Amino acid sequence: MTKRTAVELDFVLYAGDPDAGAKAYESQKVLEAFESLKGSFEFGSGLYGSLIISRDGKPLGDRKAEPIVRLLTNIVRSVSYVIDGEPETVMLAESAHGLLFERQSNEVRMTFFRGEDAFEPEEILFEPQVLDAVEWSSQVTGMADRLIELFKRARPSDWDGEDCAGALLEFLEVAKDTAKTYRLARERGLR
Repeated sequence: MTKRTAVELDFVLYAGDPDAGAKAYESQKVLEAFESLKGSFEFGSGLYGSLIISRDGKPLGDRKAEPIVRLLTNIVRSVSYVIDGEPETVMLAESAHGLLFERQSNEVRMTFFRGEDAFEPEEILFEPQVLDAVEWSSQVTGMADRLIELFKRARPSDWDGEDCAGALLEFLEVAKDTAKTYRLARERGLR
């Protein structure tokens, strides 16, 4: 049995236009049933998805549809900064919402807010969630790995191009290196 943490990060993909009521599929389900589902998605810069933050298996807050490659690229890009102790804000492109990631000791605090300023938001949409920093970075890079695998299957000849997952791949390598260095330093008692 796989150990589940209280807070989990994942994403869904929309089979079409989310504003027109397109069905949303969890990332793992799309991977598992890829052959039967692949025709439902446009694997390119127009692919929409939503980040899902769950606590004890229950999603928190409303889904905000975004170009998923851009959203995950920005979240993955934040890993190295957050691990180094800098707060990072990821603003959503298509709504006035954002995510704030802050490392506090060996944990990362995630806040989902409405407004333009993470430190003076108009509204905090749900209680900030806290994850161990190693677990947070693992879940973030795991989401990116799943999206890249979907692009590899859907567009084997150009999956790493500019219109696909190219930028995400670049930031993912940096995030994994930073997370590994941090994890090893903690294991050795250096942090």
